[in-house]
Amino acid sequence: MMQISCVKSVSSVFLNGLEEAVKIIAQIEQSSDDEITLCFGESIFVTPLFMSAVLIKLLSVNKKVNLTANNYLSTVHFDSYGLQLDSPEATSDCFRAFENKTYLPILRFTTEGLGMQRGAHIGSNVAEFLKRRASLPTETHMALTYMVSEVIDNIFEHAYSKSGYISCQAYSRLGYVDLSIFDNGISLIGSFREAGRMNETNTDVEAMEAVINDHISTKNLPEAENRGFGIRTSRKMLVKGLGGEFLIYSGCALFVSNPKGERIMGLPTNIGVRGTLVAMRIPISKKGFNPADYYQ
Repeated sequence: MMQISCVKSVSSVFLNGLEEAVKIIAQIEQSSDDEITLCFGESIFVTPLFMSAVLIKLLSVNKKVNLTANNYLSTVHFDSYGLQLDSPEATSDCFRAFENKTYLPILRFTTEGLGMQRGAHIGSNVAEFLKRRASLPTETHMALTYMVSEVIDNIFEHAYSKSGYISCQAYSRLGYVDLSIFDNGISLIGSFREAGRMNETNTDVEAMEAVINDHISTKNLPEAENRGFGIRTSRKMLVKGLGGEFLIYSGCALFVSNPKGERIMGLPTNIGVRGTLVAMRIPISKKGFNPADYYQ
């Protein structure tokens, strides 16, 4: 059994959460053992992006995984792969239990049955929670609600994943909110193949480029606001409008956007993931910001 000693802390730099998670992902892939143990220290400080990137890998790994989690990681249900919210009562109980915290547990919601309505309800509750805990202005809250809704809709419409996941925390003193939403479905490239827009010769990078750069959707509806028109609107609203940071991690492709620039990167197969992770760092406020300027 291989033991992996995990990072003791993640810095406040947004991308550091992904950088530290990728180190763990690479070690998981390198291991030839059928069983691995991830060992976390007692005083660890981690971010939603870090936890989400590690979990999206663990959800598809073909190994037995043991987690030695500390109190914080157990509190946010990292070691149980998220808190399942399978009823309105469970959702109410969860938000009530964490109403005085700056963070929520990692939330897991089903995409089956009445899941779409429940997912939308959970998403709006997350936006309301962050509004209260970070004292978000109305304009920022409107943008946050839109962005959460778009990503959750994409999971239901395109991901072919049994569950969706949300991780978030408000950092009021630092002036921002961190939010990650992910699934372990068929990734961006799978969505385009299902829609007949790409084939087996296309790559994860080409799928990412289609989402970010081209006016191509996974549906044949030109007016459809989905993966990727909704994603493009969200990224412009967040980065250009609020001066925040935006990230998509899908398959073996990564897209990173911030006020300094943006780029799409192809990744080595040993750090690729199955599914799609969208992560955002959302500044609490910016003078003159109006989300209506960015709606398509």
